[in-house]
Amino acid sequence: MTQRLRFVRVLVLLAGSLLLAGGTGCAILYILTPFVYGGADLLPTNLTIAALAVIGLSFGFGLISIGRNSLRGIPSATFHPPSPWRFVSLFVLCLIAGQLMLFFLPTARFTSWAFPPLHILAAASPALAVLAFVGRRTRAASRRTVGLELSYGALLAPMGALAAELIVILVVVIAVAVVVVLTPGGIETLVDLSNSLQDPSWIEDPVNLAEMVLSPAALTIIVVVFVILAPLIEEFLKGLGVLLLGYRLRGQAEALLWGVACGAGFAIGESFFNGSIALEGWGAVMVMRWGASLMHCIASGMMGLGWHGALVDRRPWRLLAAFGASTGIHALWNGAAVAVALPSLLIMSRPDDLAAQSFAGLIVLGGLAVLILLTVSMTIFTVRLTRKVGRASAEEDPAGPEVVPGDEVA
Repeated sequence: MTQRLRFVRVLVLLAGSLLLAGGTGCAILYILTPFVYGGADLLPTNLTIAALAVIGLSFGFGLISIGRNSLRGIPSATFHPPSPWRFVSLFVLCLIAGQLMLFFLPTARFTSWAFPPLHILAAASPALAVLAFVGRRTRAASRRTVGLELSYGALLAPMGALAAELIVILVVVIAVAVVVVLTPGGIETLVDLSNSLQDPSWIEDPVNLAEMVLSPAALTIIVVVFVILAPLIEEFLKGLGVLLLGYRLRGQAEALLWGVACGAGFAIGESFFNGSIALEGWGAVMVMRWGASLMHCIASGMMGLGWHGALVDRRPWRLLAAFGASTGIHALWNGAAVAVALPSLLIMSRPDDLAAQSFAGLIVLGGLAVLILLTVSMTIFTVRLTRKVGRASAEEDPAGPEVVPGDEVA
């Protein structure tokens, strides 16, 4: 065992220990919060704390197990997950139970304890179902490597993406503000907006909110950040998970599975926290997470195949093609989601304007149609891609994935 390998394995063990400690603290806070906090946002607050607790506990235990077994030289078995239909059934049950709980007990303290587990299970089920489907059809990697890729996607990739996107948002906001200032009356507009944002009653008015968000400057920021730059940043960072273990990458099926695991981890973390933002439409958000989770998984899976082309086949153009395809799918999904969300503000802010309501409704329906079409297309593509890659890998390596004792963490 070289010093470098041992250092990396100890680092994984240390990271898992820190996550476990943090998760334990959040779990205790989750139990105590309803007793010490009585604010109107008790449920979303405790929901966020519960999500942090689950992330810390689950990935903490997982990384500790990976690091300990790797240090001991214990080999890892082939990744063979349960049937994806189990996750589908779990999602349906949690969705029904969670929605009923929100409907009948919207402000009860009991809900702040009982609802978060339902939300977490419902939020994680779509990504885990996709990962289970690909894993059962490929059986191309060890549990340890899949666990590492899942952890990377849920922990490191979101943190890097959040930091990069905050910087990008700041730069774009400054650029748009400069343009506004240079226009006639621009300074007065910014001063009025700043004063209005300091008034809570102004922000709570849906008319004011719609006017602000649907202004040309705000729309420019939203489109540039969420439709163009965010897909580029997120797909690049998610794909790096495959590169980190690229030194032992062999077949296309393994590359696909690793990429899907990165995307699944990213989708799980995103779903955990998205649900606490719009609890009034929680059921609809969770249903939409199926398409978003599939998008993250298949986009990252394509990046995995791209890295295989660059690292194993020595054809870097495949990586560029995969990056273009994955960011294109992601951008199209985000664009359709924005087309659904923003016109909804117009509908709520102008209840008596029939023309505005009709126009906004058509955009919403168009965005929903694109999202549904994308979900169906990605589902068909995933089935065909896993079948094709699985057959190709079986012909190349009929013995299955090689399991080397302690070699999965390096």
